[in-house]
Amino acid sequence: MKLTDAQLHNFTEIDQHDHVAWIALAHNEAEHQGVGIARFIRIQNQPAIAEFALAVIDSYQHRGLGTALLAVLDRIASKKGIEILRGFVLADNSEMSSWLSRLGAVGVCEIDRYRMDLTVNGDLFSITD
Repeated sequence: MKLTDAQLHNFTEIDQHDHVAWIALAHNEAEHQGVGIARFIRIQNQPAIAEFALAVIDSYQHRGLGTALLAVLDRIASKKGIEILRGFVLADNSEMSSWLSRLGAVGVCEIDRYRMDLTVNGDLFSITD
């Protein structure tokens, strides 16, 4: 699969204001392997909302890494004037939709996925600056 120029731009042009991305590295491994990523992109016609995405490799799941990455996004979003982090979860991914619901996200069913809106509060998990 080849990315279009627009897709390549969307994934790589990070300004840490409207398009924020953070990665998690495994420093205990020789290559400092990337083990997780979190990002959000502000929605242009709704600047108080940003679409977010999280990914953690299988061997690092259920260790709190996704929670920590989401906390970082929450903190940054609050400082950038974003009020809602919006994620999309496939309907059959009940683990992710349940986790986001426990964190306070409100889900709306959209055919084959859920739109999950999480209100930004800046200290979702009490991480300090």
